[in-house]
Amino acid sequence: MLVRVVLAAVALVLALGASPATMSASAAEDPLRGLQWALDAIHLGDLLGTSKSKPPPVGQGVIVAVVDSGVDRAHPDLAGRVLSGPDLIEDDANPDDAQGHGTHVAGIIAAIADNGIGGAGVAPAAQVLAVRVLNDRNIGSARGVARGINAAIDAGADVINLSLNWSEPNEDLSLVTAAMQRAADAGIVVIVAAGNDAKSHCEEPVLERVALCVGALDSGLQLAPFSSHGQGLGLVAPGSQVLSTYPGERYARMSGTSQAAAQASGVAALLVGLGLRGDKVLQRLTDSARDIGVRGYDALTGYGLLDAGRAVDGAAEGRIPPYLRIGAAQRSAQRSVRQNGLRVRCDAARAGLCRVRVRVRGAVVASGSLNVNGAEAVTVRTKPTRAARRILNGKRELKGLIEVALTGSPGVRQPLVLRRR
Repeated sequence: MLVRVVLAAVALVLALGASPATMSASAAEDPLRGLQWALDAIHLGDLLGTSKSKPPPVGQGVIVAVVDSGVDRAHPDLAGRVLSGPDLIEDDANPDDAQGHGTHVAGIIAAIADNGIGGAGVAPAAQVLAVRVLNDRNIGSARGVARGINAAIDAGADVINLSLNWSEPNEDLSLVTAAMQRAADAGIVVIVAAGNDAKSHCEEPVLERVALCVGALDSGLQLAPFSSHGQGLGLVAPGSQVLSTYPGERYARMSGTSQAAAQASGVAALLVGLGLRGDKVLQRLTDSARDIGVRGYDALTGYGLLDAGRAVDGAAEGRIPPYLRIGAAQRSAQRSVRQNGLRVRCDAARAGLCRVRVRVRGAVVASGSLNVNGAEAVTVRTKPTRAARRILNGKRELKGLIEVALTGSPGVRQPLVLRRR
């Protein structure tokens, strides 16, 4: 039976070393990092650090198998990161990529960070095992994919990425599901793309606790019109105009659930690097996802938006970070709070009304609220109360609390010191 890869249209190909004017100053070492909106959407944050001034990279030594069209092992942003698995199309040991899809997926997972070129991958310290099962027209067979999965298992993969779907049902798919089950039994994480036919089910065969099916979001963090969803869907990740590596020392923006699945595989690699295996990784990915749709599991977004930061934070201890985080200076001037209130950053993992109160001596001296969408942090501006005029005056130093609450979530507090200036 023929296999067709999840469609991924190339919208733009960039030459190596391009330095767009829109690049982020904080990511100047990777000149295309400012165009990688997907990494920001999944809250990758400081996890990309690989330089001596940053923490040791998470995911080092983890192997992610890209069972796909091959990988351009010579690409400068992948050099030294790619291991050669079998080429099951040409029946040799050179899984080169004549199509581009596999190289794009590989870059999303493990493009090198802080090397002064291109962009960065989700898990830049990980290694990619290239296994070619698709020809230069992105056509292969279920038997070939099953062989590719088994080859990845035998080569010691920790994560297997399958950005593929099927032209029609066939009994040969049982070979694929059997290979997936073998991988799961070996403690390997299997990530699959939902498909790009807008169907109401994941197009890749998914067995419970064996594989995680990933749908695609657009840049507005809404389900992409092409993304399949519904039955079998685990979570969603950015899949529209995602920038990554492309054969010939180039970069491309591509769209598809392939790109969304690759991001989940990258985060899975980070979790494996912290000691998690198999279904514990799958559980962690869904438990830490940001609930951006109907509260709880829903057919369009599954358990929510992939969140690298929440997944990694506390993973080694088995702790899920709280739904709420506070971002505010722990010191402030009494006069500024008394006159203007306080700006507080509210970062919630689901949508709702974020309520902020500043207390001193038990009294509320400033308060405010703002709706959050669960995907992006917002700044809540609190306004001073009448009590602020009475309390915030005179003493050299006052101790207080910032309280942040979201309906249905545990509230969080942060100490605050207010000084007279």
